[in-house]
Amino acid sequence: MKKCFALLLAALLLFAACAPAGQPTDTTAITDTVTDPSVTADPNAPDTAYPEEKYFIISKEDYLSKTTAGFLSQLVGTLSGFEFVTLSDGRCRVAMPDSWFEYCRGPYAEKNPHKSHTDKHLRNKETQQWEVWLDDDFSVDVVNQYILADMYRSKDTVAAKYITDGWVKYDVYDMGGGQRSVGAYALAKNHNYLPQFAGNTEYGNWYSYCTEAYLGADTMGMNAAGMPQVASDICGLFASMTGDRDNVLWAQMFGTMMSYAYFDNDIEAVIRKACSVFPEGSHPLTVVDEIFALYEKYPDNWRQACKDFENAHYVKDVTRNTDTDINCGFVLLDLLYGGGDYYETCKIGSLMGYDCESTVGIALSILGIMGGMEVLPEETNDLIWLDGEGTLVNLSPEGIEKGYWMIAAGLPDRIKIASVVDKYRANFESVLIENGGAADEKYYYIPRTELGEYKVVTLSDPGFESGKLDAYTVKGAVSITKQATMGQYAAKLAKGGEISTKVSGLEAGKTYALTAYMVTSAKGTVLMYAGDKCVSVHRTEGTPKYLEQSTVRRTLVFDATGSEMEIGFRFIGEAGESAVVDCVSLIRINEKSAGSAKIAEHSADGVYTGAVVINIESETDKEVLLKVEFANATGAIADVAVSVNSRNYATAALYKTYSDDCGMEYEDFVYIPIVLKKGENKVKLDLGRYKATIREVSLVTVESRWN
Repeated sequence: MKKCFALLLAALLLFAACAPAGQPTDTTAITDTVTDPSVTADPNAPDTAYPEEKYFIISKEDYLSKTTAGFLSQLVGTLSGFEFVTLSDGRCRVAMPDSWFEYCRGPYAEKNPHKSHTDKHLRNKETQQWEVWLDDDFSVDVVNQYILADMYRSKDTVAAKYITDGWVKYDVYDMGGGQRSVGAYALAKNHNYLPQFAGNTEYGNWYSYCTEAYLGADTMGMNAAGMPQVASDICGLFASMTGDRDNVLWAQMFGTMMSYAYFDNDIEAVIRKACSVFPEGSHPLTVVDEIFALYEKYPDNWRQACKDFENAHYVKDVTRNTDTDINCGFVLLDLLYGGGDYYETCKIGSLMGYDCESTVGIALSILGIMGGMEVLPEETNDLIWLDGEGTLVNLSPEGIEKGYWMIAAGLPDRIKIASVVDKYRANFESVLIENGGAADEKYYYIPRTELGEYKVVTLSDPGFESGKLDAYTVKGAVSITKQATMGQYAAKLAKGGEISTKVSGLEAGKTYALTAYMVTSAKGTVLMYAGDKCVSVHRTEGTPKYLEQSTVRRTLVFDATGSEMEIGFRFIGEAGESAVVDCVSLIRINEKSAGSAKIAEHSADGVYTGAVVINIESETDKEVLLKVEFANATGAIADVAVSVNSRNYATAALYKTYSDDCGMEYEDFVYIPIVLKKGENKVKLDLGRYKATIREVSLVTVESRWN
């Protein structure tokens, strides 16, 4: 695309020059770090105050080229890929023939003889120019850039509350976990839930397992070029609005790959480095290992690799078209077999199977960032970019259901693609400066940092993928089931069932987080314990039908009492009731104080109704976590309206807890992310019609990775 490169830069630099007040521009991103020209002999050379051994240095032209190519690639994927081509039994067809592929002419670009979808690539009747209509594969990516810009205008920092506010403000129509009636939008609009609740099955998100978590958050890695840890964190935060399991981890993986791709063109190396977002022993990490093994086994046969991988992960009556393992594994297979060739990667990814038009867009974005505009086929300009005049249409055609068109009613009807790229640029500058970087008129200076790694305590068979229970001490009715949250197998506990194991390698006095995914039937309870501490998943009569067989994530935070402790799961319920446990992990964390927090009017028995006022002395004006240790025996999830310094903030929720004496101490808790002013604050938790026991409140930050 050499002939349109100059026009690309002209268009984007024009948008930069016209950036709204309150957003950084090319020349004002961080004016106090611009070095006196006399320091360097060449006025066009990078500032020597930022040596390359400590900083990644990228010209603004290169960043714009890479970021534009990255975003355009999302559109290319949508217009090229085949989505959910199914066989007669409803199972997805894997690996379509080469003859089906035509660049940017797939089922979403025109009537297709092989698979029919609504055309989202239309000519404007007045201008006769091609336009791309919004789709869930990239529409939330666009919305997120508006939200991120709002964050920096409001508080000059990234914070969870503004994601909730943004979904309502921009009136998002989305699919899956972002769905309007039983997804993120509904929970933000009707409950004012913070992302960790809006994206969570337990609090009403029916589709929290779906692809939307990584489809909408992956390109946020372009807001953190060369900053892999920042990319992982910001992608995880935004992905939690629509997902609550491994789809969030994959969002972090893909976003981190995009962050690395600005400065590393080695596809295999980028995949390997980004894998650090997955804790050792986690299921997604085993998926990555499988992908590399298949690539080695079939170096010249991507179709067979895809078929073997899908066969290994397909579970009849369980696997959905949006299966995370299969779709995310296909992204990595696409990158490996594409071998860095943009067109070949587009072809392979478009034909693999399952959610093709989504997965190929992710793979192509990584290649687009690596190579910039120069690697895009000329058709990208002819059909989408239009020398910087390309447009996204944010309208619902008459007679077509809005939800299908994935619009954001709060955004303009038509949005220039160049203006979206400019938002990525402006937001990148904000993120860069907040994280210790700098900019001058020509260059960005990005601190060289490593992706932090988890300190994982190794567990034997944490996902029960051996298909056996040999790694656990078993009591009562326990078996292996294929009702797994991730992978093929999980443990099923019935009346009197309990599994436990001793873990070693702990550091006495250090803090650990034990996490698992659990499902209980209509009136069952699971206690997850470490030593004499436990948390619960508790079902009562009145549990919504959709939730009776839905996965719930629980985390128990505890201090190790010695180098070895027992962890386990105990089922409490009558005959006919049961529970499923899967994906157990144990990670060391550092829960650090961020100030003091004390309930103003202490209840002698610890039970509270109505408004609970908490006096806080915060050490920072950045987002921190209000940790509330609670018990909620009301039999219903309790919405808690949070206000900060007399202003409505957002809503948190207290899940139902088990209250009978079990011989252990209950440690159920919730982290509520809040932004305070530095110094004195008053936070009010309004329980409304509910009552709850609040054992303790504290103000903390949590570190779970170390460099």
